[in-house]
Formats: sequence, C-alpha cells, structure tokens
Amino acid sequence: MRLVFVVLVCVLVASVLDSQNDASRVVAGGGISVPQWTGKIDANEERLGRNLNDAKFAKEGETFHIVTGPAVTY
Repeated sequence: MRLVFVVLVCVLVASVLDSQNDASRVVAGGGISVPQWTGKIDANEERLGRNLNDAKFAKEGETFHIVTGPAVTY
C-alpha cells in the first residue's frame, strides 16, 4: 500500500512540474471583443512581453468563447 502511495505522489509531482514548462502562445485575432469585459494579464506573462491581445475572449451567440494564450483573468 505504501508503494502505491509513493508512486502516485511521484506521478502527480511529475505532471505538475511538466505543466509548468508549457510556453504560452500568441492567439491570432486575439483581444477582448465582449462589451463591458476587461482582463488582467498574469504578471509573469507581462514580464515576458505578453499582453491581452495575445489571448482571445469573444461572444459567439449566447456563449463566451475563450482561446488561451498567456495566462489571463477576465
């Protein structure tokens, strides 16, 4: 039982560490096109030169459509 727990912890830690190496990308046609909405780019992404136009937030019909690039809070 203890071996299973150790293996599970190792797998979880490895997946978290691996996901931290994902580079953000620039989304074509990005920006915020929904009226009365704004966003704030993550400070680390901002230091790398990313901005809100590198991600996309739009309304399609009655639903919101988000395409992620850098980390953004809307």
